[in-house]
Amino acid sequence: MRIIGGHDYYDSGLAYGQDESLIFLRNSDRRVHDEIENIVGISTRQCNARFANKGEKPGGRYSYFYRRAHDEVVNRKYRHTFYPVHVVFCGKLYSGFHINRETKGWPYERKSFWTWNPDAVRSYAQENDIEIDEGKNSSRKTWIHGIMGRSQVETALLSLEDWMTPVKLDGNALDYIISERITIAARKTWEPERSDKMNWEIDQPTLGEIEFAKAVDPYTAFQEISMWIGGVIPRNGPEVVEITDNRIKIEKHGFHHPTSFRKAKSK
Repeated sequence: MRIIGGHDYYDSGLAYGQDESLIFLRNSDRRVHDEIENIVGISTRQCNARFANKGEKPGGRYSYFYRRAHDEVVNRKYRHTFYPVHVVFCGKLYSGFHINRETKGWPYERKSFWTWNPDAVRSYAQENDIEIDEGKNSSRKTWIHGIMGRSQVETALLSLEDWMTPVKLDGNALDYIISERITIAARKTWEPERSDKMNWEIDQPTLGEIEFAKAVDPYTAFQEISMWIGGVIPRNGPEVVEITDNRIKIEKHGFHHPTSFRKAKSK
């Protein structure tokens, strides 16, 4: 597979050879509306986990993690903010947390941590004296916002383990990403924003920045992209050949070059 444009963490797979017939383009700035979150099921899969300081019982307000909801834990030294993050990668939906840790006093320090599996979240919580209520699976009616306005849907409330388990897309979600020729869809920013923006970047070199290698290692990612482009997304048909030679153009229209533009000899 040839990759054109930018650099991402899985490009190391190029060292194993290239199939020149497969081309993955990353040289544009293609974006889609947040409506993709409704289409691929992000809005109807919410994390039922909650966080609190060590020794405290997680609870109080309900902070279901889906599109822009977040949870926050403040202790003596740090403010920990948990934002949900999602990536659509080769037909699967991956969910994780982008954790911002800020100091409360001077000197000010801010660090980001990207977690893509439950054990990473548990380790972060243990290292920072945070309690986790991982939640149980249930469901409820919730309101989602899209291009067509608000609508009420049945939403799955999932435990930390189930919410962070990758989901293989099917049905309308799979049809959509295939028809739109989407290999990678990701957002780099998850702070609350208006939902009418084109926040989702399509087939861009964004995964290294959000440490997606913790979810899919470089070699596996390269192989999955190759199989997705070569076996799932329909290949473009052969390019139309443009004829620029005037003589060939004339002959294709039925004219014979030596005689068509000459007056026939009289007997």
